[in-house]
Amino acid sequence: MRVALRAQMMSPFAGWLFLAACALGSPLVEATVYEALGVTEAVRSAALGLSVSGRVAFLPVREGDSVEKGDLLLHLDREAEALELKRRELLLEDYSQLRALRNRKAITERQVAAAQELQNEGAIARKMVEDEVMALQAITAELDSLEAGKAREQVEVDIARQTYEARHLYAPFAGVVTKIKLQIGESLPANEPVIELADASRVRFIGAFDQTDTVAPHLGEFVQIELPTHESLRGTVVFVSPVADPASGLVEVIAEFGNLSEQPVRPGLGGRMLWERAP
Repeated sequence: MRVALRAQMMSPFAGWLFLAACALGSPLVEATVYEALGVTEAVRSAALGLSVSGRVAFLPVREGDSVEKGDLLLHLDREAEALELKRRELLLEDYSQLRALRNRKAITERQVAAAQELQNEGAIARKMVEDEVMALQAITAELDSLEAGKAREQVEVDIARQTYEARHLYAPFAGVVTKIKLQIGESLPANEPVIELADASRVRFIGAFDQTDTVAPHLGEFVQIELPTHESLRGTVVFVSPVADPASGLVEVIAEFGNLSEQPVRPGLGGRMLWERAP
């Protein structure tokens, strides 16, 4: 939940500033620290499902498992699709008629050439040559039809393979499986999320500030992230909304930070973001 923010007239560096001011003999000028309350979330997370329905037949992962991009997360029953793909592949691999027709075409071409030579010498009538030419044309047309048929069979194989692969769910990125909603034997409706995957190697803090009494941070600026479970973390501002929420008047701000330490931040924690501005 987005929470309203407040500005604090205090600084984590107040003691240092006081000593520096005394040494320089100048009055103390304290920076203003602004804060934004919000929550953390994984930079990359997804609720994954399939575009087809079916019964879960294979589920090699469990909650908490780490997976790499492209790893198989589950597949539905696929026997019918596998058989159809095999049938299409066998049809595509059958080139016996095509080879036979190509041989016939080569032989007929030689016969036409020989007949034309004999006709030029006056040994045979033109009608016989024309008959050979027509036979060659018929074979060529049949060969073209078979080759076009093979092209269609290749498309049908591609469609059958796509139908088969559509029953498999693969990890779109490396991460950790955080939730599995179905088990083997249960039915999965089409377009229904079944596995939740999160990559928490980078975390972002999503907060909001009241634009009426807070100076916005700048893109790329380093900010301080304070969480109840960790020491202060340094994040980088990656987004400051150009508009305010019309209902609350709050402006969203997002900062990201790395999360590869021995005690990583668990996304979902609430906390605050701090940044300073000199008066």
